[in-house]
Amino acid sequence: MRSFSAVTLLAMIAVAPVPALVATPPSAPAGLSAGGVAPDSMVHRDSLRLYYIGYPVGWERYEIDTVARGYRLTSDFSYIDRGRRTHLTGTMLTARDYTPQRLEITRLTDTSATVETRVELTGRTASVLSRSITSTAKLPSVAFAISAHAPVAQHLLLLRYWMSHGRPRTMAVVPGGPTNLVNIEARGRDTLQFDDGRRIVLDRFTVTGVAWGGETVWIDNAGRLAGLATRAGNLTFEAVRGELQPLFSRLMSIAAHDRVAELTRLSRRVRPLASGTVVLTGATLIDGTGRAPVPNAVVVVADGRIVA
Repeated sequence: MRSFSAVTLLAMIAVAPVPALVATPPSAPAGLSAGGVAPDSMVHRDSLRLYYIGYPVGWERYEIDTVARGYRLTSDFSYIDRGRRTHLTGTMLTARDYTPQRLEITRLTDTSATVETRVELTGRTASVLSRSITSTAKLPSVAFAISAHAPVAQHLLLLRYWMSHGRPRTMAVVPGGPTNLVNIEARGRDTLQFDDGRRIVLDRFTVTGVAWGGETVWIDNAGRLAGLATRAGNLTFEAVRGELQPLFSRLMSIAAHDRVAELTRLSRRVRPLASGTVVLTGATLIDGTGRAPVPNAVVVVADGRIVA
C-alpha cells in the first residue's frame, strides 16, 4: 500500500465548491489617511462578544485614546469556560504611526495580578518579559509587539501598524524575537445584511504567526475592529463587536470558506505522487458527518475526486 501525506491528499482530492464571496481588495487602508496616520476619529471605545467553539463565553471591552504623540490601548478581557474564569487586562502605548512603545498583559485572579507579558521598545531594541523569562531582542526597522490572540484588540493596532508601514509581506513581532514572523494578507471585502435590511461592509484579512493556526480579522470602513476568528482546528476562539452579534454565524461561515479556498490554493502547488485512479486502503475513515468511523476503509479517487 502506498502512503500519502495530508498535503498530497489535498492535491489529489478536489475540494467541494464554496459560495462566492465579495472579494474586492480595499483601494486604501481602512480608516487611515493617505499618509498612514489615523485621524482623531480613530479614537474610540468598543465591546467585543467572545466565543469559544461557537458558544458565547464573555466580553472584551477596550478603549483607544490619544496620548502625547501617539495612542494608548487599554483592554479588559474576561470569559468563563467550564466554570473557570480567564481574566486579562492589556495596555499598549504606540507612536502616531502605531509603532509600539510598550505592551503589558496582566492575568487577574480573585487574589492576584501577574504580569504575563511585558515588552518595552527603545529604537530597535526590545526588552521582553514572557512566561517569566526576561530577554532582549534586536529588531528590524519594521516590527510589532503582540501577545497571542488575547486581548483581541491587539490585532486592531497590529493591522493599523501594518497598513501605515506599507503592508509588508512579513513582519517581525515580539515576544518571539525577530525570527517570529507574522504574515498579513488582505483577503477581500464582505458585504453583510442584517435582518432589518441594514448593510455593513467589512474588509477581511488573514493573520498567521500570532496564534497557532492563524486568524481571520475584519475591520469596518471606519477602521474599527469588527470580528476575529482563530483557525486552530476544532478549538476555535472568536469575537465580534457587540452590535454585530446577529452576523456572527455569517462571519464564521465566511472565515471557514476562506480557509477552504486557501487550502485549495495550497494544494495546487503540490505535485501529487499519483494521478488517474488511486485506491487508498487500510485506514480508518472519518467522513465528517457524525457517523461512526469505518475501520479498514477503501477510498477510490479518480481524476482528483473521490468516487467511491
